[in-house]
Amino acid sequence: MSDNDISSADANPYETAIERAHKLKLAAAERAQTLSGTVSAQLNEVKQASAERLDALKDVTQQSAEQLKQVATEQTSQARENAAEQLEATKVKMKEVQEELETYVKANPTQSALIAFGAGIFFGLLLRR
Repeated sequence: MSDNDISSADANPYETAIERAHKLKLAAAERAQTLSGTVSAQLNEVKQASAERLDALKDVTQQSAEQLKQVATEQTSQARENAAEQLEATKVKMKEVQEELETYVKANPTQSALIAFGAGIFFGLLLRR
């Protein structure tokens, strides 16, 4: 028999179990540390990918906002121009109507006075009610 066989036979079975438990504990700790490193590396990759996607989304959003601003500015400018054109056209039309009325009143003063008198009575009655 060798010395190992004697020491194994004489060894306390509890000590052998404690040694095994200690080895298992060390192996588990080493495995946990390895997994922790792997998880940390994967987490860093996810963080980096998320940051890149967020930057890309930020760029797209900024471009969309700039395009929207440009379209809104163009439409506002066009609406302002249209309103100015309509105002000018209305002024011209009102000037024409005024001139026609002045010409009619000068040509028919008595009839114009009677029409104005009748319109005044009509509106006076309407306002009383």
